[in-house]
Amino acid sequence: MRPPANTAGKGSKAGGDPTYVQGRNRSELIAHFGSGTTVQVELGRRRRYPGLTGPAPPTHGCYRKFAELGLTFGHLLDVGCGAGTGLQWLLQSKSRVTGLDIEGRAVAFAKAYVPEAELLHADVQARRIKLPGEAVLVVDLLGLLSDPVSLLRSVSQQVPNLQAVFVAEPIARGDQILIPPARRAFGVVALQSLLTRSGFEVDDCVTVEGQMLCVIGHPTREPALESLMQAERAYLSHQTQPFLEACQSVLKSKSPRLCIEAALLEARLWFDLGQLDHSIAVLSDAVAWEPNDPRPLAGLSRLALSSGNQDQAIRLAEAATRTDPADLSAACSLALAYAGVEENRSFNAWKTANALAPDDASIARLLCAVALAEGRPNDGLLVMDRLAQYERRTGGLDHDNVL
Repeated sequence: MRPPANTAGKGSKAGGDPTYVQGRNRSELIAHFGSGTTVQVELGRRRRYPGLTGPAPPTHGCYRKFAELGLTFGHLLDVGCGAGTGLQWLLQSKSRVTGLDIEGRAVAFAKAYVPEAELLHADVQARRIKLPGEAVLVVDLLGLLSDPVSLLRSVSQQVPNLQAVFVAEPIARGDQILIPPARRAFGVVALQSLLTRSGFEVDDCVTVEGQMLCVIGHPTREPALESLMQAERAYLSHQTQPFLEACQSVLKSKSPRLCIEAALLEARLWFDLGQLDHSIAVLSDAVAWEPNDPRPLAGLSRLALSSGNQDQAIRLAEAATRTDPADLSAACSLALAYAGVEENRSFNAWKTANALAPDDASIARLLCAVALAEGRPNDGLLVMDRLAQYERRTGGLDHDNVL
């Protein structure tokens, strides 16, 4: 909805809501603060501004939830603070508060909107900087990134005094409509996996108003994390023996979640090598370790399909989706299992997968192919047009969620 040409804020004093004046186009506004500062504002999915509606979700409830936890930290760092609406909540604590954002205009807005907070215009992934903070908040940011694990690992490495991390993201749903540059929303398993792979142990998960999923964790002291990262690097560089040695080191650890991540990676290697029995054994162990994780079941479904057992593939994929209807790997496995048997169900499963990962080129192409086969060319055209929007607005696509 187009905002009015002149929207009055709550007040004109420095630090209050600004007055907005229409800019050069329908998505651009100029924010005028009582201090005399003016900042160009662009309505969109990246961030939400006080007093304005737009596609970005409200996040104040997440910051309120963090405050309600009653945790005591000397210094809070809000990574990707955007317009600074969350900084107001953090300032109610007795902690020192710093907001950080990679975009200069967002930092300028936050400085004018919350002058009591410290602001940094920086990239958390710049290896040369060390950042302040004992607790780091990352709210509505990971789903906009092509590599959220890299950002969380940077947080772990760049904040020397880090004691806790608080992550909040929109909850994934199979019928969601994400708006670029938002690439993902998350379920509990997916968000826990991100934190585990990034070097954090999850302490608790809560939801806010049924819309946002919040996870709090702390840096892991488990040495197997380094082995998992070695395994990832070895897999990408096709070094089979170092990969297997690193995976075995992880599997000897006392961290079930790290073991699950290593097992999924090892099963993928055995699948790539055509050694399906090894892959089945690893995934079966993973199911026993964590029956509420849909990813091992989804992997077993694909293995059953590769072995020519389509009925078993369908049963396993359906079990995975019952465990988590919004899991991407489960949706893809279900679509593959139904293919050639129940095309309408395959089409619906690909629609779900595409909704969960709209920037994935492989999923979009498969959904388009099924749409054409089902006599739905307009659906196929819409999917490819949406994929093109992601390529234009994010500068990159994903390509490997199906395999």
